[in-house]
Amino acid sequence: LRSAKKIANFSLALSTIAFVVGQAPRATALTFEFDYTYDTQGFFSGTEGSTRKATLEAAASYFEPFTDNLAEIDAAAAGKTWIPKFTHPGTGQTNFKADGTGIPNNDFTNRVIAEDTILIFPGGYNLGGTQLGSAAPGGYTASESFIGDIVGRGQTGASDESATDFALWGGAIAFNNTVTWNNSHTTSPGSGENDLLSTAIHELGHVLGIGFDGYTLAGSVDQTSTWESFVSGSDFTGPNSVAENSGNNVPLHTDLAHWDEDITSDITLNGSGSQEAAFDPDVLTGTRKLMTDLDYAGLADVGWETAAVTAAVPFEFSPGLGIVLVSGFFGVKKVWHAVKNSQ
Repeated sequence: LRSAKKIANFSLALSTIAFVVGQAPRATALTFEFDYTYDTQGFFSGTEGSTRKATLEAAASYFEPFTDNLAEIDAAAAGKTWIPKFTHPGTGQTNFKADGTGIPNNDFTNRVIAEDTILIFPGGYNLGGTQLGSAAPGGYTASESFIGDIVGRGQTGASDESATDFALWGGAIAFNNTVTWNNSHTTSPGSGENDLLSTAIHELGHVLGIGFDGYTLAGSVDQTSTWESFVSGSDFTGPNSVAENSGNNVPLHTDLAHWDEDITSDITLNGSGSQEAAFDPDVLTGTRKLMTDLDYAGLADVGWETAAVTAAVPFEFSPGLGIVLVSGFFGVKKVWHAVKNSQ
């Protein structure tokens, strides 16, 4: 969660992962499919909503180069049944089952999810206080013999009781519709504005397994997730993250689902320098945070194949378009928060 803070020092600069700004669009390995069926309060509606949709797509571009191969989910073809479950992104209802109950023509039973595709239901509602966003991988109701296909998607070890990899069908992501947003991914946030791009990047990280504590497997067995397996006391011991943190374990926030507050790392944008990590628990109002090397290392420890994150950042993230922030900006830190779904 985000706590109040008066000063944060950001220096958005370059990274050893060497993104190149302004190159031709890259081929992507993952596809994020955003379905706005459950945006029941209209956070993504109208002209303002169109800008927000573009920003959500821009946030997804930071993860699309991952080279994992996720198998298609097609329960009907296998003679099985599955229904997505998630926290409703327009109301906050937990364990919402997308079977069309009470919502005619919105039955997602046996929804086919294409190979290498991640389905996400976005929306917005009053999350309360200073919390900006909430997200998690989705759950399911399914034929017991098909659970491994949903959880694993062909990734060896992802559906094991003690997971050694991670996969998902998708999930849900919600944004607080009562705060003031900078909706554009091409313009830096102004004083008093909360940056939607920064929040979307952070919350998509939760959907992709940052802070996730595991699925409920066949036989009602609780899984130990890859993230959870690397949590030791108040530290994260994943080898990629430790290597990125100069050989030291990475301190975690008290919720054990984020880096500790104010941890910095090289930023993956156009050179060398550092920035507060995207997966720490908060963001300073009026500033923008992008992915850092430590954030990508955390995702690698979760199980994602991140080596291909050397392709071009979309052109709109060019420093020439004004996303480099002034250090020492005074503001209030706001919260983003992960919600864990039961199956």
